[in-house]
Amino acid sequence: MDAVFDPAPHAALARLTAEQTARLATLDPAWAPLDVPQPEPGDTIVGAGSGAAMPEAPVALAIVRTRVSGLDTPAAVWGTRVAHTIQLRVGSGADAGGIAAVLAAAVAEARARDAQTARGAGSRFGDGETIDDADRSIQVSIPAREAVIAQALAATGFRLDSVDGLRTLDRDAPEVPAGDLPFTAPEEADEDALTAGMMKLQAFDAAFMSNLLRENTEAAMRQYAREAIAAGPGWSAIVRGRKPGAIDAYLTITPPEESAWAASGLRVGTSAYVGFAWTEPHLRGTGLASRMLAAGEAHARAQGVEALLIGYAAQNPLSGPLWNRRGFRPVRAHWLLRP
Repeated sequence: MDAVFDPAPHAALARLTAEQTARLATLDPAWAPLDVPQPEPGDTIVGAGSGAAMPEAPVALAIVRTRVSGLDTPAAVWGTRVAHTIQLRVGSGADAGGIAAVLAAAVAEARARDAQTARGAGSRFGDGETIDDADRSIQVSIPAREAVIAQALAATGFRLDSVDGLRTLDRDAPEVPAGDLPFTAPEEADEDALTAGMMKLQAFDAAFMSNLLRENTEAAMRQYAREAIAAGPGWSAIVRGRKPGAIDAYLTITPPEESAWAASGLRVGTSAYVGFAWTEPHLRGTGLASRMLAAGEAHARAQGVEALLIGYAAQNPLSGPLWNRRGFRPVRAHWLLRP
């Protein structure tokens, strides 16, 4: 941002936020009113044609922000270490072409920043280290039903990377369907096997989304395994493997007190987050995952949970169909472009 405060873009952001909030209210009642973005030092507000003066009444604006994450942070586990984020505010009069023009200007700004980010000593962003090109991305998150914005993202070269799903739980819990294979809560002795299972899911999803397998990924998965075990029966379930010491299926749900971040910007009441779900190939298609999730839902409902949230790789051919069958609908979409 310029050193001299210019009130015009901020007033435009407030107007566009109000218009987009009104549109979202008709598209998806789960969305709370959007906050007016508050640019931070180092951010850039971009309109169509960033080299020209900003229009008096822009139909869309973007805020470009650059983040460099340390290897030991959750952001580095679930995404690229260098992330240039574009936050959009889109008014009621915008069409796909107008939004694409703003996106093109924002991408140009992000690419210019990327040339100065974590490229060694003297870089504007980062601590002087050099981060590989494979560990960089430009990211945009939007409400899932914003079809015109999605068209503009696709036209600008972005691809859908991951989706956040939402399921509102019924007051009356249906019975958990019967099955031949029993599942149980994980115990402390299952830490190694559960960690290995989570690593399998990470490796599988790495082909479909931006997260990379790193040297410290296993340590992060081990911590998630410990948290799942500590959460106790009902929140986590496993199927012990045919081989001793192995786990052939698991499901973890993070309790509400640790899931508030997932419901940010949504009006869903008390919510919990479905963290990890995996079944070995020989168990897929048996209904096991649905039975485990039904049991987890029943437990969550008994604890006062009103909604479940999930994040999954959009291109994973197993994830979307499972969550759709279980009543999850897309609520937020994350799009990605490589610098």
